[in-house]
Amino acid sequence: MTRICPECSASMSVQTIHGIALDICPECGGIWFQTGVLKTILSEPPQVLSQLEHLNEKQVVHDNQGPSRLFCPDCRVLLEQYHYMYNSPLLIHACTHCGGLFVSAGELSQMRQWRELSHQPVSPKEQAAALLAEATAEHEMEMYRQRNLADFFKVLRIHEPGWFGF
Repeated sequence: MTRICPECSASMSVQTIHGIALDICPECGGIWFQTGVLKTILSEPPQVLSQLEHLNEKQVVHDNQGPSRLFCPDCRVLLEQYHYMYNSPLLIHACTHCGGLFVSAGELSQMRQWRELSHQPVSPKEQAAALLAEATAEHEMEMYRQRNLADFFKVLRIHEPGWFGF
């Protein structure tokens, strides 16, 4: 059964890369990964990813307006968008029924780069920035607490005649 591309509705073609059958869209370059296949591909050597990225090149330029509404080529249900590795700017589309994933053209190398960045140790500059951000957040919380205390005592002074406050 030929799958239909969730992004551009073209018929996807099956291509085998290192023994793994993938559905690749000839129009927009998107790839459909069945459950667990993307994890397997990302653990392969970089040569495999570059070969796959070559197949994943966008052939037609699409100007998407607003949020995309992609459907699973297997289940025909609306795909859910997730950030790759939770904190990356990359969005992947996943089917909640069959577990398949759709990756748009050019995103495989970005996913690999994001994985490599996430496994690198934090530089001294980044560590200093994190410490500064933490100290700033603690300072803001203390200032908020102080404002609340000041407001509390101001209310006491207004509502209790004869009480001399600060």
